[in-house]
Amino acid sequence: DGVRYDRSGEVAQAGFDAKAQAEWLYEFYEEQTTHREKDISDLKKILLMVPMLHQGGFEKVCVRTARLLKDSDDSIDVKILIFNDEDIAYDTTGLDVINIDIKSRPGKIGKIMNVIKRVQKVRSFKKMYGNHITYSFGITANLVNVLSREQDKIWVGIRGFTDLYSRTLSLFCKKADLVVC
Repeated sequence: DGVRYDRSGEVAQAGFDAKAQAEWLYEFYEEQTTHREKDISDLKKILLMVPMLHQGGFEKVCVRTARLLKDSDDSIDVKILIFNDEDIAYDTTGLDVINIDIKSRPGKIGKIMNVIKRVQKVRSFKKMYGNHITYSFGITANLVNVLSREQDKIWVGIRGFTDLYSRTLSLFCKKADLVVC
């Protein structure tokens, strides 16, 4: 009938908007760091991982989360790691974006090779950066995140029905320290 209903208010009230999620993430992170004996400055390194930053929901949430965390506490060092910087649609001004420059490849063998290359580069970056939390968005980034585990906590973002029916969902849930829906 052509009538559109805006249910964004209901979604926000249920706690599923980007600002509420970033605030929860910040509070959870603060709670976790108070239980540690390490130097707090070493614990405030967060790596957000997303395949690309072109149009999409989890890409938008990634950038907004980075901005909210960065703006909420100057001592948090937030970096966004992407696999490819083609067609960036979001404003990343003032954000630290690391591009590992491994583009998607067609075919099963190409995809397998990409995962291996990405895991190697991300693992190397995690060793160098020494982050405390790596929070990934989307199936591809989640896979690379859990397979590149170092000393970091692994958080994976699961969204919608696409991710719920993914064959890799059980791997994410078993290997992740936290699954964020």
